[in-house]
Amino acid sequence: MQASYPTTTISRIEFSRCIARCQSQNRVRIQSDVTRRHGRARALVTRAVQGSNDKEAELKKMEDFRKGLGDKLGQVSSSPASAEAQPSSSAEAEADLIEVELDEYWPAVKELSMDGSLLVMDFYTQWCGPCKLMKPTLCEWAEELKDKKVSFRKFEASKKNAPVGKELAIKSVPTLIVYKDGDEVGRVVGNKLAALRELIDAHC
Repeated sequence: MQASYPTTTISRIEFSRCIARCQSQNRVRIQSDVTRRHGRARALVTRAVQGSNDKEAELKKMEDFRKGLGDKLGQVSSSPASAEAQPSSSAEAEADLIEVELDEYWPAVKELSMDGSLLVMDFYTQWCGPCKLMKPTLCEWAEELKDKKVSFRKFEASKKNAPVGKELAIKSVPTLIVYKDGDEVGRVVGNKLAALRELIDAHC
């Protein structure tokens, strides 16, 4: 009985040490796991903060760009060149020839082409592309040649005005008839500004 006692005592000591080692190892594993999880959490927080900072920086860049663009546009719109261009473009948009109605046609021819004066009558339609292309030049000539007693008028080749169109055999537009002393001295059919100017210069 006495010989087995030390053996039993040693076994308990070793058992206690084993338990202590196991507990120590568990604590180390738990601490390691906690540390690893904390590291992951910190990394996620760092990424989130960095992403937020990047977004804020990008938004600030966009805001600065928008503000700079607005300032540039404001400078352009308030510049003297822009201010001068606006009345000019407005004047061009308003420039047009005086329209002659059906019952005014022959009285206008008589009044505006007598005593050596010249009348250029522009037959047009609303849908005629070449008519619209010619209009700015005709308006310029009307201003340029008014001192030479040359007048420009326009007459719509519509159903309402068909009687005059049939009488003058208007087949297509634009057709421009030049009158002098109440008589037709020539006509140009189509967008032929050079030919029309020659005809005008030959009679004014």
